[in-house]
Amino acid sequence: MEPALDAASIARLHGEACWDCGAVATTLHPAGEVRLESGKVWKIRKCITHRPLSEAQWRREACYYCGDPLDLRTAMEVGQRMVRWQGRWASILPRRHAGCGGGQ
Repeated sequence: MEPALDAASIARLHGEACWDCGAVATTLHPAGEVRLESGKVWKIRKCITHRPLSEAQWRREACYYCGDPLDLRTAMEVGQRMVRWQGRWASILPRRHAGCGGGQ
């Protein structure tokens, strides 16, 4: 084990916690990978607050939760959310599928 890694870092590297905030009691989404000094590559995951949104999600044309395209006639409002965008917090009003992420 790398000397600088602690239990929180290991959970993040294993995709069991959000890479940015360490949240574990939430749905985690693939968010790229990280390479350790040893050369080992780990797939990382982020909670919905920290994962990057696609252009379609920003335009409210894709589901906030799963990222799949929406039928804009049947899409449901999620409500205001604060997300990270270009290093700052931004307020958005995303949409979702009827059965997607309702309890989150």
